[in-house]
Amino acid sequence: MLVEEAARMLQLTPDAGKENILAAYRRELKAVHPDTAGQMTNPSRAIMRLKEARDVLLARIENTQSITIPARRCPLCNGLGYAKRAHAYTKCERCNGEGSVYDAIV
Repeated sequence: MLVEEAARMLQLTPDAGKENILAAYRRELKAVHPDTAGQMTNPSRAIMRLKEARDVLLARIENTQSITIPARRCPLCNGLGYAKRAHAYTKCERCNGEGSVYDAIV
């Protein structure tokens, strides 16, 4: 996830401070939480994305890459690490056979 995308998710500017990031994260988390959101289709995915956005913005502030960015299943091979091409299974080009892809931090 890019810094700009993370800031957009939390409705912030990319240069927001730590207090603003945490306040926006709590505000957006309340909006998607299952107890308050009602009939949301997939609140756990939304919560995971909000946490990732918070972590990306906080890492930018702390100027460190020590946080762990969660991997997501490769959309090309669906996490298998291989894909069927012309009646044969080959290593997935996107995840290089690992089955997971990582979002970049910029």
